[in-house]
Amino acid sequence: MVVRDKWIHIKSSSSERSEWQAMASKSGVSLADLIREKLGVEEKKKRSGRPRRVAPRVDPAFLREVARIGNNINQLARRCNTERSAPSLSALYEIEELLKELINAHQVP
Repeated sequence: MVVRDKWIHIKSSSSERSEWQAMASKSGVSLADLIREKLGVEEKKKRSGRPRRVAPRVDPAFLREVARIGNNINQLARRCNTERSAPSLSALYEIEELLKELINAHQVP
């Protein structure tokens, strides 16, 4: 595995950066990996066959609120495990889907 611990800084216009970020997202890779690919740098070992997922950009305040909701769900799960009672699986899937919808609805461009 190649250890990359050195930085290269380049200047670009905001439109160039946006275009490169879009290309990287479309390819499912990081911006650094896109640049390495364009320069012809070969990777000695790939992480996995799956493309890298890019985290969605969302409002930080909204993300903190979603984290608080997740903490509350974890507390409920601990209590269910302690009391050996479980909520219905469909209710848990519904909560997961609602959280995903919330995050998608609040993405920042």
